[in-house]
Amino acid sequence: MKKPYEELREKIIGFGDFNPKKSYYPELQEKIQSLENEISSKIALQEDLKNKNTYLASILDSTYDFAIIATDMKGVITLFNKGAEIMLGYKAEEVIDRETPLLFHTEDEIELKKIELKKLNIPLDDDLIYFVYKLKDSLSSVQEWTYVDKNGKKIPVELSISKIIADDNQLGFLGIAKDITIKKDFEERIKRQNRHLNNVINTMPFSLILINSDLKLIRFNHSAYTEFPYIKNFQDKFPVFLNWIDDLNVKLKNALESDSTIISSSVKSNDGCFYNIKIFKVEYDPDEKNIVISLENVSDLVKIQEMVIRTEKIHGISRLAAGMAHEINNPLAGVLQNLQVLENRLSLKSKKDIDALSMLDIGQEELQKYLNGRSIFDLIENIRTASVKAADTVKTMLNFTRMKDNTKTQVFINDLIKNAITLCQTDIVLKKEHSFKEIEIVYDSKNNISIMCNFNSVAHVLYNMFKFIVENLSKKHSRKIEISYHYEQEYTIISFRHYSETMSGIFFSELLEPFHLKNDTDVSTNLELSTAYFIIKNHYNGDIKLIDEGENSFRYDLKFHN
Repeated sequence: MKKPYEELREKIIGFGDFNPKKSYYPELQEKIQSLENEISSKIALQEDLKNKNTYLASILDSTYDFAIIATDMKGVITLFNKGAEIMLGYKAEEVIDRETPLLFHTEDEIELKKIELKKLNIPLDDDLIYFVYKLKDSLSSVQEWTYVDKNGKKIPVELSISKIIADDNQLGFLGIAKDITIKKDFEERIKRQNRHLNNVINTMPFSLILINSDLKLIRFNHSAYTEFPYIKNFQDKFPVFLNWIDDLNVKLKNALESDSTIISSSVKSNDGCFYNIKIFKVEYDPDEKNIVISLENVSDLVKIQEMVIRTEKIHGISRLAAGMAHEINNPLAGVLQNLQVLENRLSLKSKKDIDALSMLDIGQEELQKYLNGRSIFDLIENIRTASVKAADTVKTMLNFTRMKDNTKTQVFINDLIKNAITLCQTDIVLKKEHSFKEIEIVYDSKNNISIMCNFNSVAHVLYNMFKFIVENLSKKHSRKIEISYHYEQEYTIISFRHYSETMSGIFFSELLEPFHLKNDTDVSTNLELSTAYFIIKNHYNGDIKLIDEGENSFRYDLKFHN
């Protein structure tokens, strides 16, 4: 069988194999032979190219995990591999030379990309611009998109786009998309876990502050922001707002260098709050070390502890007072009894007394003149009066310490104030050292507000308030105490107002400490105020508030629950 180029040669020459004229055309035969060789070479090249294309196509179709899509310069799809068919549900013949990649993208994403490109002043010349605008300055770009398959299912993909170039001419674009559904699910789980962890951290009732290895604040929880609203101003800075923690810088460095936890209990801040503090290291990896500062506000617990201690001290004072009262009461009883005996014997009402006087040869008239002349009976009466007053004081002390009589009646506050003033006027210390009678006491005597209370206990509260205030009265301003009282919701409030230079800068908690010295040289204490607070808190479910009104003016609000 003749080859195609042999038949072509015969047609060109016009003679068969045995035509004698062919020998006259050697040059033509040489060219024909050259042509035959060239045609054979091209046929072989085409066969090789066909095999390579087949091989390349088999490689592309064997890449099931990637959707490989090529387009021409206008965006029309020219290649759609098996992986793309599996991922998107379209056959290659459905999209090649027919569709653009916009077929597989959501309108929402394209619209967002359109807004982005407008902000960048990039013209929307064709459908490909949404994907290839980054290729202007680079050979490839990688972005995350959402594909939509033939059935409408959304598939998150990572799309890598590059130029197709041959002989320095760009023929189109090649996109390789990988399904990242598993990656996205994992990222979403991580986000959910982080959100859950953040919620847990933010709902913790104590402050957590994260410091990096450069000792700069990098993160804090919601409790920290609530506790220290200004903390946001110290982002990426050293937390100087915690300078009330002794040697903070040193403690942070020590925490970085060791695995131990630094613990400090009941540390007092600049605003008077108390915190339990823990400082420890957290290590994500060997190259990243951070420090956590945990601050638990225990101010309420400290107050409770102080209240327990204060209550125990008051009970201790009560027990001491009760013991002293008994010890004083016994000799007082002896004094009064012997005074009665002495008075009876000096009155000579008994025969034995008269006989004893006769034996001394002293007349009754002479004795009476002596007793009257030396005011012996007046002295005896004075001793009796003082002893009775001391006995009454002891009785009051015993009644206070025993707290047996808790009977409450409706009492006018004016009567309570008058009773407390009377007690103060008979107090020797207030009279001699503080000239109580010279202090102006102002209150509305016509205000008939009443309170349901035990008269003795509240009178004792007001008496103690007077004593405490008098000891702290101003020496520069007028020596005056103003008292007012009113109802406020379920409370009856009695207010004391006065001027004082010694009250500024003192925490109210210190004022409630029974044996807290006012200064290094003063031996007076806050026992009166502490006692008043104890009675109001425990017997009337109330409170005492100190209000600094400025310019050395202070007000105490005594709140009694109705």
